[in-house]
Amino acid sequence: MAKEDQIDRKINTVIDQMCAKFENKFKEQDNRINAQCKEITSLKQANAYYANAQSQWSRVVNELQQIKVLMNKVFGLLRRSNSVTPTNVNKKANVPLVNDKLKDEDVPLPFRDSDLPQSGCQTNDWLPQPQN
Repeated sequence: MAKEDQIDRKINTVIDQMCAKFENKFKEQDNRINAQCKEITSLKQANAYYANAQSQWSRVVNELQQIKVLMNKVFGLLRRSNSVTPTNVNKKANVPLVNDKLKDEDVPLPFRDSDLPQSGCQTNDWLPQPQN
């Protein structure tokens, strides 16, 4: 019987060691699962924060679009009031365009340095003189 008791003790020792190893593995897995749950919870909170921030930004964008529409209406009214012809202007009056005048008249050629009198000293007689 002594041998059987010794064998039973060794078997029980090995079973206890195996149980301890399994318990350690289960604790590690439980810790990993808890860490993943915390990570998922924090991601949900971050997602809720960003969803809330996104809805706030959507509200801001909608308000800005409404302001843009109102400003377009205001600018349209301002442009409309500026485009009204004054009452003292004769709409039928034929006002010649500047380009038509230039076509009809002889336009002098541009001033060249060779047209200046060649003298030893240059004068600025053609400039307006300051008045004291």
